[in-house]
Amino acid sequence: FQVLPEWRMMDQYVLLLQNVLQNDAVLTINPMTHPVFTPSQIISTFNAVAYQKSGSVIRMMQHFLTAPVFQQGLIYYLANNSRRAVVPAELYVHLQQALDESDHNLPWSVATIMARWTTQGGFPVLTVRRSAPTAESISISQQRFLTNPSLSSSTTWHVPVNWVLSTDPDFSDTKPQAWVLPTGPALAVDIPGLSNATWFIVNKQQASYYRVNYDNQNWRALANVLFESHNIIHLLNRAQIVDDVFNMARNGRTSYSNAFDVSRYLVNETDYIPWGSANSAFTYLDTVLSGSPAYNLFKAYILDLTAPSYARLGFLAKENEEHVTPYHRNIILNLNCRLGNELCVNQSQEMLQELRNNPSQRLNPDIQTTVFCSGLRGGSAENFDFLWNRYLNSQDSSEQSILLNALGCTSNDTLRSFYLNQVIAEDSKVREQDRHTILVATINASPANMEAGLEFVVQNFAAIQPRVQGLTGTTNILNALARRLTTPAHLVKIEAFAAQHDAIFTAGERASINDIRENIGASIVWSTRNFDFVHSWLRTNYGSNANIVTSGFLIIISIFVTLYNR
Repeated sequence: FQVLPEWRMMDQYVLLLQNVLQNDAVLTINPMTHPVFTPSQIISTFNAVAYQKSGSVIRMMQHFLTAPVFQQGLIYYLANNSRRAVVPAELYVHLQQALDESDHNLPWSVATIMARWTTQGGFPVLTVRRSAPTAESISISQQRFLTNPSLSSSTTWHVPVNWVLSTDPDFSDTKPQAWVLPTGPALAVDIPGLSNATWFIVNKQQASYYRVNYDNQNWRALANVLFESHNIIHLLNRAQIVDDVFNMARNGRTSYSNAFDVSRYLVNETDYIPWGSANSAFTYLDTVLSGSPAYNLFKAYILDLTAPSYARLGFLAKENEEHVTPYHRNIILNLNCRLGNELCVNQSQEMLQELRNNPSQRLNPDIQTTVFCSGLRGGSAENFDFLWNRYLNSQDSSEQSILLNALGCTSNDTLRSFYLNQVIAEDSKVREQDRHTILVATINASPANMEAGLEFVVQNFAAIQPRVQGLTGTTNILNALARRLTTPAHLVKIEAFAAQHDAIFTAGERASINDIRENIGASIVWSTRNFDFVHSWLRTNYGSNANIVTSGFLIIISIFVTLYNR
């Protein structure tokens, strides 16, 4: 039984899982269960690992136990521990009780399986290979996945595995068909009918908390079936494939050729969930390619993939559209306006001008950030003043949040400096619990704004720290930087910053600084290993006349928009 299944919350949870995989892919990450001794250590545990990873691992338990067993175990657990403080072992006792009463069984106790998941940081990547092109078996090995491929770890887990073949694409049964052990050699699995299958997928519905890497033959076969008939593959596995292949390429475990080949199918994808996965991959590429000779080609590539979605979704909500469609629209509009689709930028600016002319009108909240950002990226002081005053006069906390995020998009140096100073100004009109949003929004808005935000943090951290509602505010700021800093120059600046402020860092802030170091190191490795290939692929597929190509796509979009809005 589900409440409001049309909200598709369990589908959306896969995007949360994929998001926390990024956070969890650094060597210094804490496990879900670890000792804490000080108030700052306690506060630092309230992070993506505590919430998104824990939820994802519990979701994995539900799938390997089966939903009825999991539900009965929770009933026992809640009935026996009402109003009590508990530890994980007590949950496992009651899940085990429900398992023992069922027809389902596992090769080990729940406590044994879960011990490594809860007390070790990180997660595995499974490397899956056919024994031979026409073999009836695969080999599966595990290794801890780290964003920086120059680092390594011996951490391993009990990993539940299931699979689906092209000859029988049934993704419904998510119980384990095999387990990869934390010790011993790679697992060899006989799969009857594999030799007749053109492709296979491990981890149905991305039910379990790990990544999967395939050999080139299987990646190419998956790219082909996605492009030709993507609905054959479960939408959560489409999202998984997109997320996994781009992270495998980023990590050097597979070629960017495989990642780009998979991405071609997105031109036909109409569901929000796979686009949520793609957006994360494209955001990283946008970060590392910005300012490079490949950037205009990259923009043409994204505008190509998003053209049909942009035409179909547009700016205006349709009657009876899905609950998740506004999220999908937001992704597509943000990519198009951010990367220079003139139709998107012009329509955003027209809508903002209409709002300025008639401030009492209601603009669809789902597109406000995109519309406001586009109006600010040109550096307009009038637009900034209008939105800033709207923030000051708003009594709606949701609108205030949207405006704070949008104001970080300004490209006007003077206004950006004014906005950043609202974090530390004695007379700031922004509540302390909201001030970290100013920096996070500015860092995420554009490469130029990220540099300005970084410089502001480096120069003013001692003043920022007491004015952003404690550790959660500063860690949100540092985590935003961790996802955006990519160069040796950034690393030099961060090392100087860390040395300067080490005496006042909390445990959580030190952990965030370590994450920044690892992520910058990974991006430096990425540039060395991957930039030339990515540039070559984009040049081959989009040529030197990216502006001409993009203009052609915009004409096509105009035609689609006309047709969709008849």
